[in-house]
Amino acid sequence: MERIQPCPPADRIDINELRPDLAATICITGSSSNAGKTTLCESLLEALAERDAAAVALKVTRTHIDTCPRNNDGCGVCDDLNQPFRIIRDMKELDVAGKDTGRYLAAGAAEVVWLIVDPKHTGAGVRAALEAIPKGALLVAEGNSFRDHVTGDSLAIMAMTDAHEMKDSARHVVDRVDLMVGEESARTDPGSVPWVSAEQATNHILDRLRPLLT
Repeated sequence: MERIQPCPPADRIDINELRPDLAATICITGSSSNAGKTTLCESLLEALAERDAAAVALKVTRTHIDTCPRNNDGCGVCDDLNQPFRIIRDMKELDVAGKDTGRYLAAGAAEVVWLIVDPKHTGAGVRAALEAIPKGALLVAEGNSFRDHVTGDSLAIMAMTDAHEMKDSARHVVDRVDLMVGEESARTDPGSVPWVSAEQATNHILDRLRPLLT
């Protein structure tokens, strides 16, 4: 079984060099499927919109390289990709009820950008997606792959599952997050990274962002 290799530090994209014009960049990662990162993104996007600071949401979907993480549910994401990566901004593809991108729009995102990328070209895909973000935007990026390939973002959060599961892509970034979100039962190592419940997470993130948004 082929394994996803972490991005070497020297190859990471410095977002402050590539996009110094962005207001802030918040990255939401997840320890495993169903950890709650999409729900956390929704909550944060809604709270920002209520404060007249609507964010652009970037979703990074990496096509699978072994078993399908979506259990072959007919999503068609991998079947449709016949190039290294694809950046989707068409509302007909994004604004679909139940799809993560549709949920982000419903939560108040000013715009949604969806990157579908072959794992071998993740760095190039992330760079192209970042270049597509509007000038001056507040960016909320969802996906472990984003954090693996980017450095210099304003705040990185990991949603944890109490099943104590952690997929490879999460292991590649867990040492580079600023906040862990989950129930106390999910906590295995006190460490030095702040830990908050899902109910507290959005307010905590907003407090951390306040100096960047005023």
